[in-house]
Amino acid sequence: MATCVYSILNFARLLHPFLPFSSQKVIEMVGVTSISWRPIEVYETTLQKVHPLFERIDVSSIDIEIERLNDQGN
Repeated sequence: MATCVYSILNFARLLHPFLPFSSQKVIEMVGVTSISWRPIEVYETTLQKVHPLFERIDVSSIDIEIERLNDQGN
């Protein structure tokens, strides 16, 4: 479990410039107070208020969007 949390937390740090809000949520869930450009070591932690980062997209919405994009290409 520690390896998984280590990987997720460091990916969040690396993706922070591109996904700042989602990365910040991950960092808050793990309870890290500050991040830097060094590997973040996690020895023991309790996850705080874990919740999905993104909403699930309804399959029908995907079909509608694909149809709309196909119509634009013609």
